[in-house]
Amino acid sequence: MVIQSINGISYRLRTAHDMTWLNKYGKVFSVIDETGSGCICFGVENSQGKYFFKVAGADTIEGEVSPAESIASLKNAVQIYRDLAHPSLITLKDSFQYGELYAAVFDWADGEGLFDHWNFDKYKTENITPPYQRFKKLPIDNRLNAVSDIISFLENTAAKGYVACDFYDGSLIYDFDRGKLTICDIDFFRKAPVVNTLGADYWGTKRLKAPEEYIKGAVIDEVTNVFTLGAIIFDIFGSFSGADIAERYEKCAFIPCSRNKWELSDALYSVVLRAVSPRKRAAIYVHQRLCGTFPQCSQQVIYPPLTNPLQNCIINIVLFTGNVTHIVCPFHVIGVFLCLIKRKFVHSEYVVLLISFYMVMITLNRKPFFPISWSFLMLL
Repeated sequence: MVIQSINGISYRLRTAHDMTWLNKYGKVFSVIDETGSGCICFGVENSQGKYFFKVAGADTIEGEVSPAESIASLKNAVQIYRDLAHPSLITLKDSFQYGELYAAVFDWADGEGLFDHWNFDKYKTENITPPYQRFKKLPIDNRLNAVSDIISFLENTAAKGYVACDFYDGSLIYDFDRGKLTICDIDFFRKAPVVNTLGADYWGTKRLKAPEEYIKGAVIDEVTNVFTLGAIIFDIFGSFSGADIAERYEKCAFIPCSRNKWELSDALYSVVLRAVSPRKRAAIYVHQRLCGTFPQCSQQVIYPPLTNPLQNCIINIVLFTGNVTHIVCPFHVIGVFLCLIKRKFVHSEYVVLLISFYMVMITLNRKPFFPISWSFLMLL
């Protein structure tokens, strides 16, 4: 290992590599040198603002792939960021080859990573509360807003034909001052269809992976997205001990918390539990595939706005935007989650939304399918 510095900031590499070329883009004010992707990351500031440079091709200390593989992965990721552009996703500004290195440049996102493992030792030695624990202590409304942003992003991911891979709290930056969530590090998202070719070594943390992410040859699809989202929601609103987390690693399986360790309502617990239940998800998968065989339709249905922004979010999730698959996508499970938040969605509005859905399907000459009907009827 060699220790180098730029603008007085030290960073480590396995072999020496000159990074002073970054000075022509501005002043380096931050370095992250412990990523498994094989990239080394720099915060750079100039008169135009702050930027995040992700550089592949150097021999990093924690890289799990070769420099050449790191470059190939980052080049592929650049297109992913372009395709999945979203208000909550970090903004890609540029990408370029520099000698034997390859760099992707993003707008800087203020905030703290919710799983910044490179600072774990610092938190212990200096008795600092890690960002994720601080996030867990925020008022419920703040965390619900963050979940709403994640759902919106994953809905966009599904609509663009992508599957979330290696998506976890390490992909989340939270600005505690502004209450803003930014999503980053989606380099391993993949365009469907996706098959698990790595078996148990498929990308992702064992704390949150879906069952199919351990099985070689298994299909990774929107149902996997639902599981991942459900697991993240459990982590945000559930209480887990160190032993609970260790059990996930030992059993290579996500294990939800018990009801008495869940912060929200019984109904919400039931809905999110379904999202991470292999048996329930299997039924959803069958219906989603069945409905996906229907031809596309160019009609677009516009619903009147509801009074609560979270209610509008559920409308966005079930809105018919060109393909029946978007309605019957397993995200209806999470839509129910939003419907129930804080019990603001009163009984009469359940009925209105359900009737509206049936009217839409009648207009389109489509019969309502079980997953959607079940999702709303189980609440009545």
